Amino acid sequence: MKSVQTLVKAGFQHGGNNAFKQAPKSLTPEVAAIFNELFDELKAIFPAWGQSGVDAGQIKKTWAKGFVDNSITTKAQVAHGIRKARQSSKPFLPSVGQFCQWCVPTPEEFGLPSVELAFVEAIQKNRFLDTEQWNHEAVYVATRATGVWAFKNQDSHTVRQAFVRNYEIAVRRVMNGEDLTAELPVALPVKVSHPTPKGKALDHLASFRQRFNFRRGLVKSY
Repeated sequence: MKSVQTLVKAGFQHGGNNAFKQAPKSLTPEVAAIFNELFDELKAIFPAWGQSGVDAGQIKKTWAKGFVDNSITTKAQVAHGIRKARQSSKPFLPSVGQFCQWCVPTPEEFGLPSVELAFVEAIQKNRFLDTEQWNHEAVYVATRATGVWAFKNQDSHTVRQAFVRNYEIAVRRVMNGEDLTAELPVALPVKVSHPTPKGKALDHLASFRQRFNFRRGLVKSY
């Protein structure tokens, strides 16, 4: 079995293009095989990690659940988290949520603009998106999927929410080495409720009663 140190040196090469694909909802054998060794490494990085008084076995159980919840499923992801952990100046063991964040690379680490910079570019270039020069194809893909109409007609919060969702999908495809030319999955529409005006509702009710012979809670006998 390869050590965590070896995996850190190998970086993303070990995981290849599959390193950041969506994971099944279970701790994968790939990660389970290095789980104990991971904590040996974390103990060396964070010398004060045991001062919390929490049982080591319970910590491992919690971290295993956290890995599943956050889709940390490959050795390449764990190796990335270890590299980030070594950059921390704190002596205490981070939370499992913090470590899981370290396991996932940012867009910038793959040569893509941050979400904020990408959104600014989308605002500036969405009108003529097919003739503009884009900093990265992923920004173009996310802008196209969001739609010119959305940028023109929707409020800033709504259009940003849609763009961020599309950009995250595009970024994930870049990380996985997938095809960016494929259409992005369409987001489910937000259900909007439009209350019926009181007068119109009463008209509907009267029409319903007349049609089915309802009157004051009584049904016509046949």
